[in-house]
Amino acid sequence: GRRGPRGDQERIGMRKPKIVVVGDFMNDTYWLAKGPTRISPEAPIPVHEIVGLVSFEGGAGNVAANLEALGAEVVRIGDCQLPHPIKNRLMVGDVQVARWDEYDQCESVQAGISLDGIDAIVVADYGKGSVSRLELPACTRMPRVFVDTKQDPQGYPAWAEFFPNLLELMKFAKQYEGLRCVVKGGDKGVFYAQGVLWYPAWARQVRCVNGAGDTVIAAYAFACVMGYANPLACANAAAAVVVEKPYTATATLAEIGEVLDRVGIGRPVLWDTKAG
Repeated sequence: GRRGPRGDQERIGMRKPKIVVVGDFMNDTYWLAKGPTRISPEAPIPVHEIVGLVSFEGGAGNVAANLEALGAEVVRIGDCQLPHPIKNRLMVGDVQVARWDEYDQCESVQAGISLDGIDAIVVADYGKGSVSRLELPACTRMPRVFVDTKQDPQGYPAWAEFFPNLLELMKFAKQYEGLRCVVKGGDKGVFYAQGVLWYPAWARQVRCVNGAGDTVIAAYAFACVMGYANPLACANAAAAVVVEKPYTATATLAEIGEVLDRVGIGRPVLWDTKAG
């Protein structure tokens, strides 16, 4: 394993890191079906029989859930804005047959953010309306800011780290110039936009990619706050864990450590698997 810098670890001590998550809180609902059992007499479409229903936190909620699974204390800003947008998915086994959405907008976050005892802020902006970078002055007072946004990244602090996917990076290529970016490349893995480090995807099989980007920013932020030397590897390993699971999922420290061991990087010496 690799020993990371001890500065953040010593500052945090034995307490849980405390991280603010602000953004678009959603719900991921999966309608479990079998079939198709027949073709509808009303239209040339298949008929499926619903046999179950499961629901998970999505969007900013999934970021928060992943941070909590890693052992962080999370302060949720925007979670009380109801109703949450709902992404409904019709599933036959691991195959997504259809999707329909409800309540596609969130109310703008109005609450102020207290930074007492806060180690980092994670902004999860999926363009649903919760977040305006101009209304987040707390970001300018926090040295660790991690931003996943589907919008123009300009306006956040220069020291923030951003998490665009490939399409977002190309769409806002000029705006992202000079910014610190962890690029989510899907089946191509994750890499720094500056090109200094890249890891291929480590999943052995892919069952569900929903929410994997949330896991990436959560694991990366947690690793940075805890002072681990290679947060990019931790984030990529976390993504490998969740895409091998059905539905929207989280990764624990122990699961991430297993992936890092499997690919030959090794878990950080400071990694406490008991927390996972």
